[in-house]
Amino acid sequence: EALTALTAPEREQRFEPTRLPVVCRRRAADREVLAIPEDLTVKCKSMASCADADAWADLCNKIGEDMVLQFPAVLGDAALKAGSECVRAGSEMDGVLEGSKLRKRDLERLRLPVELTFECDMNVSAEWRPDIAYLQRKFDMLGQAYETNLMNGYSSLGRERPDPWHPMNRLAVNALGQVLSRYPGIRTVLDVGCGEMAWMGYFLQEHPELTYVGVDILPYCLAVNFRRFPKCQFIQTDLSNLSGIEVLPQGCDLVIAKEVFNQMVLPDAVDALRRVVSTRPRFLLTHIHSSSHNTGWEARIGKHLEYTPYDYGKPPFNLPYPMVHVQRITEDSAFVLYQILPDRGPAAVAALPPPLVDKLPLPEVGEDLELFTTVADGELEEARAPVVSGSGTAERRGA
Repeated sequence: EALTALTAPEREQRFEPTRLPVVCRRRAADREVLAIPEDLTVKCKSMASCADADAWADLCNKIGEDMVLQFPAVLGDAALKAGSECVRAGSEMDGVLEGSKLRKRDLERLRLPVELTFECDMNVSAEWRPDIAYLQRKFDMLGQAYETNLMNGYSSLGRERPDPWHPMNRLAVNALGQVLSRYPGIRTVLDVGCGEMAWMGYFLQEHPELTYVGVDILPYCLAVNFRRFPKCQFIQTDLSNLSGIEVLPQGCDLVIAKEVFNQMVLPDAVDALRRVVSTRPRFLLTHIHSSSHNTGWEARIGKHLEYTPYDYGKPPFNLPYPMVHVQRITEDSAFVLYQILPDRGPAAVAALPPPLVDKLPLPEVGEDLELFTTVADGELEEARAPVVSGSGTAERRGA
């Protein structure tokens, strides 16, 4: 009776979806999207240890009286560039030297093994080149945390075991539910940094219409997910590796990135986000920290389990896409939804995702066979017609 008492405009106004505020940051002409500025320089720290007498003598010869390296040096897995300043040295038997107590003559008297800390200025665009040792440490540290979590253990490395009802996970479920309610046409979901799927597994049970693809860096974690969720698909790759051969699905309806970029240092986060956006999804669901200036990451290089708050609308991310606040987390952080591709207009036609495999046309052979390298580099001969015997079997002429 109450509904019948309402007029048609009143019913439409009462039940239509709430119009959410949308923010679209226009980037400045001199700022590129998802690119490290060439003039970005940070002060970073490098940790090194030395237990070999010859390597220690070589290092002391390369350090000047001002505690600055005059020549490049390599200590174990640490590659130290010229200009790095030694700011701390510690020995188990002689204690720690730092600040005004750290002088070269005192450094040379330390008994091995010695732990050293160097500071240097790094031009991120020109010098950020992770080596094999850095990538191996990242893989090992993340793997140790995953194995601890998946085995339901507690440790300072693995932190708490996965809790599907953790407040952050509940907020993520709420945000994802709001997105699916507002855009019911979403059918394909790409979850980057899927981890152990502590909460996603329950969400997929409630939404069997979704086609899910999970992406993570560790094969051990994905092997467990394969057994737990045999109907889902998983891809093992390092998102920050732009030259990786692993192919991510193109044109998904929704990409979910929960805390995955925050576990990376800034250059890796920029590369990972560029790789995700280049798959041309329709939507990207992630979270931002509006008070962050995208700094502080240089203090945690090598600490791959630390968290760095980012705002993807500020440099060097500069995402220009329309953004909607979906779920507030704290005073300065919230889950947001970026719309990467438009739904209407010429840009929408140009941004159509590639067709499915069963819809792809087969390559055709044209009249000009010289376009094929094998033909251009070889001698083209006429194909010999097979001779059909009386029994219907084909016999070849000649040897």
